[in-house]
Amino acid sequence: MITVFTPLSQSGNAYIEAAFETLVAQTHQDWEWVVLENHGGRLPDAIAEHPQVRVYEDSELEGLGQLKRACCEQSEGDILFELDHDDLLHPEALAKTSEALQAADVAYSDFAEFRDGDWIPDGYRADYGWHHYPVSFQGHELIAMRAPAITAQNMRRIDYCPHHLKAWRADAYFKIGGYDASLAYGEDQDLLKRFFLLGHRFKHLAECLYFYRIHGTQTMAEHASRVDESNWQVYAKYIQALGVKFADDRGLDKLELRQSGESYGVGRAFGKAMGIDLNRPWPLADSSVGLILAEDIFQLLSDPVLVMNEAHRVLAPGGFLLARVPSTDGRGAFQDPRSRSFWNEHSFWYYTQARFACELPELKARFQVARLRTFCPDVTPNEHQHLHQHLHRPIPYVEAHLFALKPGYEPMGAVLI
Repeated sequence: MITVFTPLSQSGNAYIEAAFETLVAQTHQDWEWVVLENHGGRLPDAIAEHPQVRVYEDSELEGLGQLKRACCEQSEGDILFELDHDDLLHPEALAKTSEALQAADVAYSDFAEFRDGDWIPDGYRADYGWHHYPVSFQGHELIAMRAPAITAQNMRRIDYCPHHLKAWRADAYFKIGGYDASLAYGEDQDLLKRFFLLGHRFKHLAECLYFYRIHGTQTMAEHASRVDESNWQVYAKYIQALGVKFADDRGLDKLELRQSGESYGVGRAFGKAMGIDLNRPWPLADSSVGLILAEDIFQLLSDPVLVMNEAHRVLAPGGFLLARVPSTDGRGAFQDPRSRSFWNEHSFWYYTQARFACELPELKARFQVARLRTFCPDVTPNEHQHLHQHLHRPIPYVEAHLFALKPGYEPMGAVLI
């Protein structure tokens, strides 16, 4: 049996009946619908009385992590299927999901988005790697988005993680610990990353089975800044682990660039310095590395272009470069007498944007930005807004998370070089 679960936190919800109608219309009828009423959300009596619907009420729960965890704990099915209260399902959605999860742990499909009221289709940008195709649903012509492949790079952000539909085997879900109840937002991204990092099997259903409604009262519209902040926090929690998995799955080296005596060492495995001078060409094979960690080292090297060229050369297609260096936006970049080069966010534009790269004929490195920001590691996020008022205390750093652009890597997200 499939447990479809839905937290319901809006009183007088205008969309829940339409969602239920697409559930009743499923060709696969071995399902139950677990609905958790929260903070005034109420399922219409006619739906609540349906024999396959189970309704629970708990207004003490806060945040989507708690709500979805509670839903799954009430489930009786061997498959858990998430359905937002305002979305719609293709009639074959449950049947295709059930079939896919006979030989996988997580299933996901292509999807389409439409604007409430007028069914205007909303397609994601092709220059960000999205592929589209036309799809008809309930008499409307929409644009389906092909779900991205499951890769360490794509799993970095909720944008490219499995979007809709999302379903998983109950035994796999409970094995990895379920939803993180501490997360008000970012709970789906966190869960899917743990499925991926722990080696669970994903199955892509290459057809449009889920229809996402865009309207003004949905969570993303009302709490966009908080949702985005939470998603970046989840990103930060897992980005290094994703790089490790990328390297390990392909038998590639993982390097840690760090100071080692009079030279600057390359670690073939974390913590094992080789005593190589990073200011000279590195004695490592092309495309032999999956992950490079470079913290507090770039400013000590005299030739930034050589370093970035060598990092790009040794990284495999899509390989991770996770760098952190004191920024010239504060005093930290200049206070160390050993510093030989100076960096800020704009410094990385030369390796990630064509309009700057063209100014350096010796530059061969080409990277996609996963994240590029300036922040103070020793202050909490809500203090960052006061960065310029207290530069005499914390040290601003540039954090650059980059993927090596080489043939064989198919990027999702912006590529500007």
